[in-house]
Amino acid sequence: MIAQEIPLGRKARLRRLAFQKVEELSGEIAALQSKLSSSEELLHHRESEARSIQNDLTDQLDKLQRHVSELEEMFSGRELELNRLNANMNFLKEEFEEVRDEKERLRAENDRLKAELKEIKVDRARDEIEEWRAIGHKPPWKRCYERLEGLFRKDGSDKRHDGFSDLLRLPPP
Repeated sequence: MIAQEIPLGRKARLRRLAFQKVEELSGEIAALQSKLSSSEELLHHRESEARSIQNDLTDQLDKLQRHVSELEEMFSGRELELNRLNANMNFLKEEFEEVRDEKERLRAENDRLKAELKEIKVDRARDEIEEWRAIGHKPPWKRCYERLEGLFRKDGSDKRHDGFSDLLRLPPP
């Protein structure tokens, strides 16, 4: 005889349904657990990537901060150099102004001396012209003779008797 299925009672059907539900839920739980583990692995992987990125960014930030501090040091050094050069330039400008003022003063003094020298030369030339006119354009031997003659004259004036040094002095040619 074939075993005939025995009709199940209400409790047995509920149990079977509960068992099927448990199996379905177990399958879903297993699928969810595998999803959860893969998500956790992915999360750990992403966290490690994030940590490595954060470490890289921290390293880059440290490098940039060091570079910024080096640039600030270099900038402060150049700023000091600039200030020193500006001070030197101002000093040289002042010195240049003083030299220019001194040059102008010397130029004015030189012009004054040139004018005085010119006046002296003009006066000397005028005196020489007057002397030549006073001499009357006599030849030097005649003037010399007249002076010698004046030395031996007893009644010679004091003007004509200047001594032997006058005999040696001749007028310009």
